[in-house]
Amino acid sequence: MLLSEPDRSVHAVAAHKVISGSTIFIDDKILSFLRVFSILMEFLFEINYMFKNNYISL
Repeated sequence: MLLSEPDRSVHAVAAHKVISGSTIFIDDKILSFLRVFSILMEFLFEINYMFKNNYISL
């Protein structure tokens, strides 16, 4: 997903606020979603890798 310039700067500001400690609830939601999403994607890539190399089969 590509972000336009304004979106990118908004996300940078949100991330900076979370890092600096002046946390906003929405920023926490965004970061927790991204964390869960990245873990899920990593898991799916691992499963895909195992299927490709015939480590597991159905």
